[in-house]
Amino acid sequence: SYRVALQSRYGSVAPPLARTFTERDPSSPGSPPPPKAAPAPKRTFTEPERPFPPTEPANKEALLKAARDAIEVEAAEKKAPAAKPAPKPAPKKAAPQKKKLTARERTQKRMSKGKRVTQKLKRRSKQLFQVSMWMLLVAAFVAGFLYIRRRWAETPSIIPLEDVFGAPFNKHVEMEVTIDDKQAGSLRFELLDQVATETAQAFSDRCKGGAHDGNEFYRIVPGFVMQGGDDSEDREDLTVKPFKRGLLRHDRRGLLVMVRAGPYQMTSQFFVTLKDAPMLDGRHVVFGALAAGADVLERIETQGNAEGAPLKPVRIASCRVVESAGGTSPLFPAAENYGRVEL
Repeated sequence: SYRVALQSRYGSVAPPLARTFTERDPSSPGSPPPPKAAPAPKRTFTEPERPFPPTEPANKEALLKAARDAIEVEAAEKKAPAAKPAPKPAPKKAAPQKKKLTARERTQKRMSKGKRVTQKLKRRSKQLFQVSMWMLLVAAFVAGFLYIRRRWAETPSIIPLEDVFGAPFNKHVEMEVTIDDKQAGSLRFELLDQVATETAQAFSDRCKGGAHDGNEFYRIVPGFVMQGGDDSEDREDLTVKPFKRGLLRHDRRGLLVMVRAGPYQMTSQFFVTLKDAPMLDGRHVVFGALAAGADVLERIETQGNAEGAPLKPVRIASCRVVESAGGTSPLFPAAENYGRVEL
């Protein structure tokens, strides 16, 4: 029935369903086999029966599309650059085998290593010493510069007493003095506002407030100074700038001087010079000079001794600020051959 269907469809007798193929020996194609060698046995392949393919496939458009896609993919692959092959890893070198050292060689190696460590430590210590010395040198230079700058700022110009004494705006302070509780007279001082403005102002304010009333001249050294003021532990010191406009030298008798405790620290004590004292220049502040009462100053000096303890108590009964007459001159002249002490 299968043969009849094929004949009615194609109009001819269908080819046989089984075909036979004879395979030759591949060693000698197109030539007769050698006489000595036996011919190879023939092998017969039988193709299985299969239906004859149709004239036109059912999915023709799909096949054409697949063929076009394959052609485009092949063209794209040709245009694309060929991928570089991955570099081959470098062959690993075999680790060198360590040479076994003898006991002598091991000892020498340890000694050489110790020498290297010692040399390294010496080099490091030398570098550290050099750095520390440079740092100390820089610190000393900075400290010296700051000290000189401070001293330069504190060192004023020297002003003669005659240039500032007798100004009409200078205040006058009058102290009533008693010796052994007996009236001895009064000491009149002119405060030098042009030279020590803040110190003179602070002293006059203390006199107005009665801070020096009842204070004692507890130290009297003939030919040097007589010192008084508040010597108690609960005294209030002053904080002022002593060298605002200049400096007066301790070059004569009868100068009123404020005791200084530091660069900008004044105590509540003062002293009066009984003779020129160049060793005090730059240490304390001259802010006044005696304008009247030279005889009273001599009587007070007679109550002192070399140790400084007065023979009889000398006190300030009262201290008050009075008006200035102006136009006066210093009561005592400057000492001859006065030796200035460098600051």
